[in-house]
Amino acid sequence: MANFSAEEQTPLTPLAKHLGKKLTSGTHRVSIPPDSGFTYVGELLQTIFLRHGLSFKNRKVSLRQVSSAGQLVYRHYNNLNLMDVIAGMMLYSNNFTANQLLLTTGMKRFGSPASLKKGRLAVEGYLTKELGISSDQFRIVEGSGISRKNRLTPDAVLLLLKAFLPYQHLLPREKNVPYKTGTLSGVYSMAGYLSTSDPLYFVILLIRKKIYREKIRDILLKIDFSSY
Repeated sequence: MANFSAEEQTPLTPLAKHLGKKLTSGTHRVSIPPDSGFTYVGELLQTIFLRHGLSFKNRKVSLRQVSSAGQLVYRHYNNLNLMDVIAGMMLYSNNFTANQLLLTTGMKRFGSPASLKKGRLAVEGYLTKELGISSDQFRIVEGSGISRKNRLTPDAVLLLLKAFLPYQHLLPREKNVPYKTGTLSGVYSMAGYLSTSDPLYFVILLIRKKIYREKIRDILLKIDFSSY
């Protein structure tokens, strides 16, 4: 069975091919295991470099300390502003970007170097002190959203939606509804805004094998909320 990447800009890496061997025929969304994140990023960069004519003496991805005698070859600066970054992250569900934003937030708040602990503390402080979300309503272990140890109640998501209202234009749209989905095996969510004269928010969290969130959203769209 041949494996193909669903995104032209995202190469199919050896790790992705290995994970694909366990899947049945069809279209699948594959989540990279947390302990394989480093390998995936290394293989992804290596594949892109190979496409552009670079060569490697050793293609094995490994983590090593940079030599003090090493010379800087290239430093890349992202010319997008924060809103552009968030819009792209939301559109493509980019877990890597989400985690980088968490790390950057922690670094801005507590100084260099960036770390998950600093990022968690910064976000936890914002949720509790700025939005008034009690600490028993959430748990943050990392920023990508991939870990099943992350926790967020529907009530907490509702408060987040209210705070995000001025920026709802950054969300993907379908049927004129700004929304964002979340997917883990057996867990499906969707949250967003209904287009009404007054802001109406919706949060869908389903813990089941089948996906019904789009059906629930469509039911909501058929309801006349003008009298509520």
